[in-house]
Amino acid sequence: MINKNDRMRCFIASPVTLSQELYNGIQLPGKKVDLNLLHITYYFLGNIDKKICKMVCDIIKKYR
Repeated sequence: MINKNDRMRCFIASPVTLSQELYNGIQLPGKKVDLNLLHITYYFLGNIDKKICKMVCDIIKKYR
């Protein structure tokens, strides 16, 4: 059985950098996230095992 603590919310994304002024002017439905957490999600992997997440990260790092 996999321990719930061995899983993490994982997604493939890129950070987005905006000025505070531009960010304040954006009107989108839903809850705004903190400006420092703003990102574009390309693919949501879900709540996966931490070992699998590390494997995904290692693969992506090869191509950046």
